[in-house]
Amino acid sequence: MSSYAVGIVIVVLLAVALRTAFWWFQARSGAVQPGDPDEYYRAALHILNGNYHDDGKWLRPPFYPAFLALMFAIGGISIPFALLGQAILSGIGVLAFVLLGTSLFERHDIGLASGLIAALFVPLASFGSALFAVALLVILVVL
Repeated sequence: MSSYAVGIVIVVLLAVALRTAFWWFQARSGAVQPGDPDEYYRAALHILNGNYHDDGKWLRPPFYPAFLALMFAIGGISIPFALLGQAILSGIGVLAFVLLGTSLFERHDIGLASGLIAALFVPLASFGSALFAVALLVILVVL
């Protein structure tokens, strides 16, 4: 295995570990915060019932509620389970930063550095275990 591949594995493991640690400390209660998280939660429940009805103050795209609905379908209507899945997915999502850095600068070391920054950037890591679409949106924007 090349040193670049080993570096990618280390970066992803660090990212998943940090996000899982945040999940352990802040997301296991299953509480749904008022505001955006509550609207995402209700939209996910609507999707599970076969429709999409967004009755919040803003019209939201259904991607994040669809992700939550998928997690609910897999693990039951469990906020901690859904957020653990989100934390792991957002940890794996630092690969997008590695690929972006590598493709922009055509250097593996720069790609690994950008992935490491994304893996250890606390605001991004903490959103991985909160009921906010930002955790997945940032990765989609980078892709």
